[in-house]
Amino acid sequence: NLVTEPKLLTGGGDNLNAGFSLGLLAGYEAHQCMLLGMATSGAYIQNGVSPSPDDLIAYIEQWAEKLNYTNTLAHSDRLLKRAYQSEPLRRIGCSTQGTPYEVNVMEKFKDRADAARLLFNKLTEYKNRNDVIVMAILAGGVPVGYYLADMLKVPFDIIPCKKICHPSCHGQTIGSVTLNEISIHDDRGIPSDYVHRQWRQIQNELKGRYKLYMGERAPLEVKGKTVILVDDRLKTGDTMLACISSIKKQNPSQIIVAVPVTTVQASHQIMTKVDDFVCVIKTHDFDNTEDFYESLPRVTDDEVKCFLDLV
Repeated sequence: NLVTEPKLLTGGGDNLNAGFSLGLLAGYEAHQCMLLGMATSGAYIQNGVSPSPDDLIAYIEQWAEKLNYTNTLAHSDRLLKRAYQSEPLRRIGCSTQGTPYEVNVMEKFKDRADAARLLFNKLTEYKNRNDVIVMAILAGGVPVGYYLADMLKVPFDIIPCKKICHPSCHGQTIGSVTLNEISIHDDRGIPSDYVHRQWRQIQNELKGRYKLYMGERAPLEVKGKTVILVDDRLKTGDTMLACISSIKKQNPSQIIVAVPVTTVQASHQIMTKVDDFVCVIKTHDFDNTEDFYESLPRVTDDEVKCFLDLV
């Protein structure tokens, strides 16, 4: 951004770094962080003082108007104000293969069906394609996956997965298990025989549940397909990583992860493992799911079977 009448040049680089760092804290992608850094530096050089949040918002809006590019930073006023507040930081959703898209970050998903609708709006290019399938992670991802597959008019299937609990720290997990894969993120100080026993025990449990849900139904063929892997939320990435590894063993043409809400940390971890990553909300705070869903009841075994029977 060219400042034609600069008031002060010394310190421009420091303000650029400050703006870039603010973008990182707010959960922006790298290109958005750079835009915010440039805007912070430009506002400083133009006015001779480091910009306040309101100054920065005004500068960005002025800059965007000059460029006739209203999406320089979507919802810049609300997003920047949230960056200076203590409430959970959220940002616009995005796809790793596309540009950021706008959502109203002040609204919640009504339920899993509403979350699926918002994901569908970003995945319409896959509608009615015979090389695409949607796979949902048990059990919370099943309603999201079913509704998404129904809107895309593509086949729907499930992938069972369960976390491995820490042997001594209540509420903590060390990894996840699928029917044919295990993903461990932290086994420091944990006996290897505990991990092995849990792996076998959970796999046997998952096989029983899978049989209960599927009956005589054969799983979908994954080889050569585009798999859209869905869950209702992504907090740590353990479960998703295990499912990705499991699907890769079946040689799909590509894997796309689609989740309504994710943490920034988990999204960065998953993006490097798949061909595309699509989300609606990113956040640094994931303590309470009610921050993102008006209704998020537990999905029962009968409901999973019901969704599969509707396919």
